Amino acid sequence: MIAVFPFGNLRSLVNALRHLAIDHRVLMEPNEFAEADKLILPGVGHFGAYVTMLEPYRDVLDRFCKPVLGICAGMHVMAEGSEEAPGIGGLGWLKGTCRRVDGPRVPRMGWDEVHSRHPVVGNGVAYFAHSFTLGADVASGEARVLGVQFHPEKSQSFGLGVLKRFAEWQP
Repeated sequence: MIAVFPFGNLRSLVNALRHLAIDHRVLMEPNEFAEADKLILPGVGHFGAYVTMLEPYRDVLDRFCKPVLGICAGMHVMAEGSEEAPGIGGLGWLKGTCRRVDGPRVPRMGWDEVHSRHPVVGNGVAYFAHSFTLGADVASGEARVLGVQFHPEKSQSFGLGVLKRFAEWQP
């Protein structure tokens, strides 16, 4: 069973997991994590609000030794911090600080290519919607931790493939 943290773009993610017939549950209590084989931290949201929401779960998250997928803001909270909320620390599972997107389009919204050697991700075209970034579209910390800047739940067949491969992934 994949645990889904109750924050962010929950409805689209849950619909995608249902479509793929992936066993999942939105967790509401810290003690429910023990039943999960994997965890997804959904995207969308303010870094500071997300970290605040994670706080009651912090101890159990730090002990969670199973595969984790962070999507967009879910990847951001796995980092050490973010310019979006100076002074608020993330989980520290990924090295670095999320910085404001530098470019002609902020927020970065729309379709773009993804190139990754990670077995869960691969290559394809994905949907992005963000104003802050960790500096890469795909980040991997510990062997069990994977973060993607794009939204698999919004990325049609490519994104559904990412979710399916994550469900099957054995790092």
